[in-house]
Amino acid sequence: MATGAERAYEVVRSAIVAGEYRPGDKLNEESLAQRLELSRTPVREALRRLGRDGLVEIEANRGARVIRWDAEDLREVFALRAVLEGHAAARAAELRTPEQLDRIEAALAAMDELGERSDADAIERRSVLNAELHSGIADAAHSPRLPRLLQQLVSVNAIARNFGRYPAAALARSQRQHHDIVVAVRRRSPELARAAMTTHLLTAAEVLADLPAADG
Repeated sequence: MATGAERAYEVVRSAIVAGEYRPGDKLNEESLAQRLELSRTPVREALRRLGRDGLVEIEANRGARVIRWDAEDLREVFALRAVLEGHAAARAAELRTPEQLDRIEAALAAMDELGERSDADAIERRSVLNAELHSGIADAAHSPRLPRLLQQLVSVNAIARNFGRYPAAALARSQRQHHDIVVAVRRRSPELARAAMTTHLLTAAEVLADLPAADG
């Protein structure tokens, strides 16, 4: 059974990643403790852990806030993702099973069906499917350490990512790049898969870094 601190960590982390708490939002220990029906001690422990994850900043006498990320932070996160996920794509091209390829291709096909839709449901669905495609490739790499290494980077990325603000042309290009990655994995071409994934993530970094701040 999860401890209070573990439960608080998972709930708050999920809320941050889902956008319930925005960059810069204050995370009040007392309010969180009441919401979770816990004492403040496990909540404080959870916030410290989120701080180590890079999701929260804790300032003396001011409490905890969801961390803000500027353009250079995003570029660094995506550069690190490009190295790790490029490696994952190359391994997936070599080691994926037919079932794992089916999972990846199903996510890709479902994203295709969304087309250029930009309504709230499509934005949420696209975000979920994008995560499914990338995690499917990471799982197909058959490297137990990769998901753990990627977890923090992808969580940080999720705070800043907003498919609803993605320009239509950039969204279409991103989906074409997804096709390039999947074709390389399907054809068992590791270096092409690595190159396609690297290009995809570095391009995404520039698109996101150029977006105006969500709060204006």
